[in-house]
Amino acid sequence: HRRVTTVVAVRRHNAAHKHARERDDRSSPFFSSSSFLIVRGQKRASISKARVLAPSYRRSTVPRPWQSGGRDVYVPPHLQNKSGEGTWYKVVIPQGKKFGKDFIYREIKARISVPLIPYNFQFDGHNAVFYIADVATATAVRNLNRVIDTPSGFKMAITVKGSDLPIVAVDEEVMQSLKLVMSKRYDATRGHLDLSNFQKDESLKELNLYITFTRPSILSIAIKIIVENVPEVQTLDLSNNKLTTLYPLGPVQGACKQLRSLNFANNRILKMAELDSMKGMSSVQELILEGNPVCTAYNDKSQYISAVRQRFPKVILLDHNELPPPISFDLGLEETIPPSKPSYFPSEDVKQIVVQFLEQYFTIFDSKSRGGLIDAYHDDAIFSMSSSKLPQTKHDAREFMRDSRNIMKVTNTESRREKLKTGRVNVVSFLDQLPETRHDPSSFTVDIPLVTPSLMCFTVFGILRVVNNGLIVPQVKSFTRTFFVVPQGAGFSIINETLFVTGGTDDQIKAYPTPENTLPAPTPTPSPVPAPVPTPVLTPAAPLATNERESILVQLCAETRMNRAFAERCMEQNEWNLHKALLVFAELSARGAIPPEAFQS
Repeated sequence: HRRVTTVVAVRRHNAAHKHARERDDRSSPFFSSSSFLIVRGQKRASISKARVLAPSYRRSTVPRPWQSGGRDVYVPPHLQNKSGEGTWYKVVIPQGKKFGKDFIYREIKARISVPLIPYNFQFDGHNAVFYIADVATATAVRNLNRVIDTPSGFKMAITVKGSDLPIVAVDEEVMQSLKLVMSKRYDATRGHLDLSNFQKDESLKELNLYITFTRPSILSIAIKIIVENVPEVQTLDLSNNKLTTLYPLGPVQGACKQLRSLNFANNRILKMAELDSMKGMSSVQELILEGNPVCTAYNDKSQYISAVRQRFPKVILLDHNELPPPISFDLGLEETIPPSKPSYFPSEDVKQIVVQFLEQYFTIFDSKSRGGLIDAYHDDAIFSMSSSKLPQTKHDAREFMRDSRNIMKVTNTESRREKLKTGRVNVVSFLDQLPETRHDPSSFTVDIPLVTPSLMCFTVFGILRVVNNGLIVPQVKSFTRTFFVVPQGAGFSIINETLFVTGGTDDQIKAYPTPENTLPAPTPTPSPVPAPVPTPVLTPAAPLATNERESILVQLCAETRMNRAFAERCMEQNEWNLHKALLVFAELSARGAIPPEAFQS
């Protein structure tokens, strides 16, 4: 009987305790808290059944730091600072755009006894949003929920919640304010821009703005202002801004050529890689990183210095400590890279020759019949074409893929041999089978890296379009053609050529828009043969008498042991200049380029 009575009493006690606990939990602001109290003392086997209770916080008569005025503004633990106080409070007024900023401020200020200092007022859709940094003000504003009468006759709803750092919408007004504050911090006489502890700037407070460089997007805007307005800045101080990344500073590398000192002290930089966006700035001589976690990431000071100099090789002052001069293998001379040019011609004479040749060549190439190119090629000409699709573009050159000799794709030796065209008849016959094209001369870039009396090489880059049934296909193709030409008669002929075709890049498509496709493509009027072009470097000698030629021919055969047919061809190609012919023979012989037939009688 006593056992039954005891069990009943225990069950009643447990039920009463459970009911009280549930009532307390429902009344607690931490009903869903992640903190737990584990009842200990049970045996190991019963641990899984141990009672896990949410902490039961009863409302005390002593106000907590986030409570005031009878109502509390709850701040999640991750938004509280070390003292337990919420740093920021976000105020949202639904449909506040109807009332306007002035009405909202006026009505709230008239009904609270504490100062109202709002930050970053903005309209988010139809809602009005601003931020408050004071718990007493936040609570007082919260207590005005559905107290203020609006012009529409409804009570104004107000919600106040703990918030992370305030968000600012950077419109034109905020941008001008940011420029104004930054200009006050710039000392033009020293070229010094002090942006340290920027979020606490008094001028920002006067403008009711809280702008922090902790947000990379805001730091990027500040850097853009520097680049556009004070590129001559010499020292930049960004200390005490709680920065976690420095990648937004990338634009200063190309724009701020006089920047010699960077101060990133007392931020939250974890890795030296954050400096990579400015890597290689030779103007930077001083760097301050002290107070950042990255400073303690190295085993010794030499590793730290080495990591810094990998980014800024000319640094001589690091964290206010003078460093030994950097080890360098150059002569201390600054070398300026010459400006890039669209095309390269070694001389005006060569330019005139090549440009005239290309005009004639592509006029015939873009005609309906390319047979007129037969005299532009040497008897022993070699031609190879390849094509592929670039990975960074969706455009291709499928019309040229079938005959491509791309050795990365064509691995069969026999196929490679078949796709290599030799002899001018085979070359021109192959060119005549390619799709009809229209080249855009305005897109041409010409480079001439080699000019000698016996050989010239030049490369042409540009765009073309395929012509289908007399209409120009809109899709752009990109091409590269490399010509090797040798003297022949009063001009020269192509001895070797490579052609590469691929789909146009996005930049090329934008730069060369599609022409009107409703009209038939114009048909160029080809010349029957590219006219020989005289050139100073390839000027033929005056015609020799027959007996003089015979004498020179005999001498060449004796010195080279070539048969008469090859010796005569050699002399013709070298304009009957014995000295030049001997030089060419020596060069080709050293390379093993002379066929055995040349020495057979």
